[in-house]
Amino acid sequence: MKTLSKSLLNLSAVGYGKLKSHRLLGISVSATLTFGLFGYSQVFPDFGFLTLLYMTVQLFLLDSQVFDVSDVMAESGGVPWALELSRWMAAALTFYGLIFAASKLLRRSGDKYRIEQLDGHSVVFGADKITADFLEEVHALGQECVLISSSDSLLEKWRSQGHFAMDVDAGAHATLQLDDLLQAGLPRAKDFYILDTDDAVNLRALLLAAKVDGSCSIKLRQDEPFACDLLQRHSLFLDQSQHQLRVISVEKQRARLLLQQCPLEWDAQQGLATEVHLVLPHFGAFEKSVAIQAALIGHYKSGKRVNLWLSSPSARAQLVADFPEISRCLDIRLVGQDGVESVAAIGRVCGPDAFVTVLYAHLSVEQAYLQMLRLEERWAYKCGFRIIASGAYGDETSLVKGRPNIDCVPQPRGLVTEAALVQIDRVAQAIHKTWYEGNQLRIDEAQTKGELETVEKLKSKATFKLWDDLSEEQKDTNRSAADHIEVKIRAAGLNPKQPDIKEVWSKLDDKALEMLSRMEHERWAASLWLANWQVGERDDVRRKHNDLVPYDDLDPRTKRYDDEQVCEAAKYCAE
Repeated sequence: MKTLSKSLLNLSAVGYGKLKSHRLLGISVSATLTFGLFGYSQVFPDFGFLTLLYMTVQLFLLDSQVFDVSDVMAESGGVPWALELSRWMAAALTFYGLIFAASKLLRRSGDKYRIEQLDGHSVVFGADKITADFLEEVHALGQECVLISSSDSLLEKWRSQGHFAMDVDAGAHATLQLDDLLQAGLPRAKDFYILDTDDAVNLRALLLAAKVDGSCSIKLRQDEPFACDLLQRHSLFLDQSQHQLRVISVEKQRARLLLQQCPLEWDAQQGLATEVHLVLPHFGAFEKSVAIQAALIGHYKSGKRVNLWLSSPSARAQLVADFPEISRCLDIRLVGQDGVESVAAIGRVCGPDAFVTVLYAHLSVEQAYLQMLRLEERWAYKCGFRIIASGAYGDETSLVKGRPNIDCVPQPRGLVTEAALVQIDRVAQAIHKTWYEGNQLRIDEAQTKGELETVEKLKSKATFKLWDDLSEEQKDTNRSAADHIEVKIRAAGLNPKQPDIKEVWSKLDDKALEMLSRMEHERWAASLWLANWQVGERDDVRRKHNDLVPYDDLDPRTKRYDDEQVCEAAKYCAE
């Protein structure tokens, strides 16, 4: 009985959800019932409401007995117009429903048969604008793709373009099932993109995919930074011949693009700042991603790093709970403590060459614009500031274009497409290739000298493998190195876009190279601290590394690694 009740509730929720998306149909049914009740009340004025309602509902069943009102009509002279209209509307709606149900059944049967013939296609699960943008790219490339979604509008659009789509009803208890993946042809698919906005729903889809035989590349969306990093470190698929998993975060990608577009240490008017502040009045998944990106690449000359301002102790507790060693990578401070009672008061504790970035991504562009005007009135300090507004879909960014103290988050388009993922890895692969070839040269030198112990030590390095053989965690270290290149170039007093950057870079003196090598070591260490590594004798299983020490305590061989990356930085930037 309890199961039946749950099923009825679920069916009601689904039905109501579908009815909302077919307003015209709902209005037509309501009008038919209203006219029927009114017409029958004229024919049978003594009948109760429930009896009249029952007789009206029978019209939809085309029950001929309900129409037999001839005895009464003989006295009154005809069928009331309201009842006549209701009879025809009910018949039309019933026939429409039968035709709609039959066409849907035939379409599903046809789609199921055609999906069974697919091989090497893509399966996409999602319902938001990110999914829609991804599908646009797939359609433009002419790739075969099966969409699994709870969005009626997205399903309809995808089908109208000649593709296959399967709906997951958005009821109170309806969720993605294993049968949905099997019917979508996942065992024969080449790629599976799990792109729902809910991390838990996506994780469920991944666990279901693990039960499916086959070998495909899976892109899993996890927008919470700690969940994304954690799943990258602990692959669900121990047998890599089954599926290849890449965990991606839309918010992480947006954070990377934001700090490329709006470097925390650089402003076109003020130039290079010697003191960097990032303020997060709100603390959602995107703001966390920006904080983590700042912790990864916010490492500047003279050992300077980002001052991160949070709005509450609970935000700090949450960040530290997710990333226990983050205080080794940036300095966390709170608005409301130490005499800093508001965002405007942060300038009071900043030096004249500081720069403050305030992230208002949770506000609309218009609301953030008002915050900027308020801050401009109250900002009585020599240091500069900038407000970052939401970069939602549309042309809102044009409203603030040209204003010196406000910018917008890059629009979240094309962040999970294959082209975007390849672009992210372009420089990271080159960085790893430089390290790999350098390590091979060191092996060759050690072999020439007969230093067999050194040879084995170099060969046993966990990252001494080709790019495709690296884990996602290992690849991420190279990705953060790529993000830090422009930070290094600006630290050297140069412009990453200047045409002669490679030539000028090659002429840097030893003092500048040592400064940049120190920055590179701090950046490298940050990626390990955030992944919960500790200082100790090298043990990759227990996540211990002997080089998690200050730069001055490194041995000369290790310093050479940093020097090699620094010397090649401009080459990567120019590629």
